[in-house]
Amino acid sequence: MNYYSLPFLLFFLIVFVLHWRFRHRRGLDQMMLLCVSWSFYAAWNPVFLPILLGFSAWVVGIGRWMLRTTDNAARRRILSVGIAGAVLNLAWFKYYEFVRVWADAWLGAGWVPAWDVWLPVGISFYTFAGISYWVDLYRNQLPTDERAYTPLEVALFIGFFPAVLAGPISRATHLLPQLRAGGKRAIVNLDLALTLMGAGLFKKMVISSYLASELVNPVFSNPQEATVVQAWLAMYGYAAQIYCDFSGYTDLTMGMAMLLGFRLLPNFAAPYTAVNLRDFWQRWHMSLSTWIRDYLYIALGGNRQGLARTVFNLMVAMLISGLWHGAGANYLVWGALHGAGVATILLLQHWFPSRRDAHALRRGLAWLLTLHFVMLAWVFFRASSISEAWAVLTAAAQGWPTWDEAPSWIALALILMGLGPQFDGGRLRRWSVSLLRASTMPIKAFWMTLWVYAVLVLAPAGIAPFIYANY
Repeated sequence: MNYYSLPFLLFFLIVFVLHWRFRHRRGLDQMMLLCVSWSFYAAWNPVFLPILLGFSAWVVGIGRWMLRTTDNAARRRILSVGIAGAVLNLAWFKYYEFVRVWADAWLGAGWVPAWDVWLPVGISFYTFAGISYWVDLYRNQLPTDERAYTPLEVALFIGFFPAVLAGPISRATHLLPQLRAGGKRAIVNLDLALTLMGAGLFKKMVISSYLASELVNPVFSNPQEATVVQAWLAMYGYAAQIYCDFSGYTDLTMGMAMLLGFRLLPNFAAPYTAVNLRDFWQRWHMSLSTWIRDYLYIALGGNRQGLARTVFNLMVAMLISGLWHGAGANYLVWGALHGAGVATILLLQHWFPSRRDAHALRRGLAWLLTLHFVMLAWVFFRASSISEAWAVLTAAAQGWPTWDEAPSWIALALILMGLGPQFDGGRLRRWSVSLLRASTMPIKAFWMTLWVYAVLVLAPAGIAPFIYANY
């Protein structure tokens, strides 16, 4: 049941009505939200639901155990047990095949059985959410009078349906107090919520889908036959595709949550306007990058133990970020490229501190270099193997384009539509919000119906699921 399908629209309308009907009966509302969240998750594949239920029980159990313990050393051991169980659970489903292939290559076939292990959707996201709950408990970062959240509230935090498939990665300190708010809740900025949902539908169903089918997939499925122009368009196209796909998903989920009275964590802040890689990771998949910073990088020592250790911690964090995205050598290369890039920026800024009033030309060149580094690294992220990624890069470097390879204006327009709004300073979004705010409810409904109809007319057939739902 995709977010952009008619069944989901009917599902969400029912949830919306029930939620606001029960908002003054907090326990009943929470139970309803939990049941519909589990039902939504089971709609993807009923086999995956017991895995989510089992993990939720594990999160609740470890949390309760920690709450009953006052000795700090014992609480640390409980935290370690919880994290070890969560990581083993994630590793079994996500990395078993990866380990088996490597074992066959290095130890010989048969050392690891060839079992068919399915990857549950969203497992990486709800695993990190669960770990955040334990760590926040351990660090006493949850409000003192609200530390003992009920098992129902914790299970809802883990499986909340707008975020369970592909985030944003929830933080216990951020979402749990909202789940407990009950009758105090109200719709959050209706006009912005509608704008986000409309933008998300267009980015996913039109821009991302066309870029995938017309530019990206043909080249990555047969890179040996790609021309220089096709290879470069595929690389630019994928940079726009993955942004529109993932930010479109985030816009949809944030808009839905706002209609239910919740605020999810932001995930994007115009990432392709970044002027260096550190800036990029402060703008891209922010719920993941801040999670890795707060729960991994800082736990490793952060920047408190000298420059060399800081660089090491950065590389470890980025390699784990690569592995989090997928079990493959190509994801490790992608993480290593970004780790090396961020470390290089750190070293350059340490050795050659720059002035804050850097010349516009210098900032422009830094932006151009950052954009193309990110775009070339995306090739390894998109490819199914290192050899496929190398074939695409080879096609892009095989010479200068000829006149008979002129790019399609439609392709260029789609790329610009995907990337351009990041550079307008939010003016397009503000204009849409202002238009809706000046409209009565019937006119708002008319505008949204017209917009959805236009998206359905423009969207190609066979829209694929969200990219990050696979992680």
